[in-house]
Amino acid sequence: YIPLETNDSCLISNVLSLQVSKEYLFLYNGKTNQVLQFDRTGKYITTIGRTGNGPGEYGLVSDLAIDENNRQLYIFQLGKAPVVYSFDNQFLFADTTLQMVSNIALLRNKRRALKGQILVPNAWLAAIQNEEGVIVDEVYPYPSTLPKEVCYMGNVIFSSSGNNALAFTTCNDTVFRLTDKGIIPAYYLERENRKEFYSDVADIR
Repeated sequence: YIPLETNDSCLISNVLSLQVSKEYLFLYNGKTNQVLQFDRTGKYITTIGRTGNGPGEYGLVSDLAIDENNRQLYIFQLGKAPVVYSFDNQFLFADTTLQMVSNIALLRNKRRALKGQILVPNAWLAAIQNEEGVIVDEVYPYPSTLPKEVCYMGNVIFSSSGNNALAFTTCNDTVFRLTDKGIIPAYYLERENRKEFYSDVADIR
């Protein structure tokens, strides 16, 4: 266990995302809408960026991701491209190739696994992006028989480990594996949601 330092600059509550690098811990505090940085002993380092509409500022944060090789922190925000900071708290750029993405995982061959967004009509569940920022594979889960007004996903679960990622939505019964080679079904779940669950989102089992 690593106790995190708290003071007037970093009051911690409602932790919605935590990313751990070799040197640092990055934490999104939902109550104050702040991204906090700690070292691996738990000592508070700084608050990354700030909320606002200016260059490098962010709105409502949805998740965090790190690129350990390039020492970069991605701050994903609802409805906008993620802003990217260095581990030294310098704003680098807004990644406009990830406009409709809610998280990423790094794969081999400089490819990235992308997590789709919930409550966006006709969005893909997950995708793979190449080095040039082009999507080369995707899981588009909605069958053609579904009316467009229910083509929304429920929660998207996204987990990465090593050079792989898994993606799943609570509307679905298939867990997909994403690698630099493509996307394949990893396994199926025998599951049912309550009938009422599908009144506003897709039934894509």
